[in-house]
Amino acid sequence: MWKHQHLPFAAIFCLLLAGCCHITDAQATDVKIGAAADIIFLVDSSWSIGNEHFQLVREFLYDVVKQLDVGENDFRFGLVQFSGNPHTEFQLNSYDSMQDILSHISHMTYMGGGTKTGEGLEFLIQNHLTKVAGSRASDGVPQIIIVLTDGRSQDDVVLPSSVLKSADVNMFAIGIQDAEERELKEIASEPLDTHLFNLENFTALHGIIGDLVASVYASVTLEMAAANGAIKDITGNPLLL
Repeated sequence: MWKHQHLPFAAIFCLLLAGCCHITDAQATDVKIGAAADIIFLVDSSWSIGNEHFQLVREFLYDVVKQLDVGENDFRFGLVQFSGNPHTEFQLNSYDSMQDILSHISHMTYMGGGTKTGEGLEFLIQNHLTKVAGSRASDGVPQIIIVLTDGRSQDDVVLPSSVLKSADVNMFAIGIQDAEERELKEIASEPLDTHLFNLENFTALHGIIGDLVASVYASVTLEMAAANGAIKDITGNPLLL
């Protein structure tokens, strides 16, 4: 359990710093000129998926990123695979070119292993929601995580999910086949009808791309309209003690 460990202090510090930063009127105006967000995909690559289905996951990620990267939007993308051991594919600041991001997605290797979603979320907090990894949370840019999994987690997802949501990270959960509805609800932000997708099979992934992209845009628009643009200070969260 996390309460018996040193939690990812570098990442938490980054979130706290963002929460303490005052966003000036000029900064808020700059953010609102075009849609801006840091979007990180956390993708299950356990043995239950298999090579054929993992190819459908690649195609899904490719199409989602391509549809999000349009117009004057300032979106950055990160990607993490999780199974028994989480693995960084690329961070928010790894690539300057969208073509490089899409090429990486197309060629990423299927890992295989168990299904430790909680460990994947913790790894993401430690290694991706930091300024050095490209996060712009301290500038008031919305932070979005999209979790895709096909099964029940072998570890706890409640604690890392609650820490992320308490810091105003916008969480989307996509479950496929044997994913557990209760776990998806623990991961996803409210409202669940726009943040949770539970699919019968991998071929159904293609059919939700439009709805997912629309929901991401809607969440970004709402966060920017909120004007505070900063992540909450979660210093007093007893889960972190």
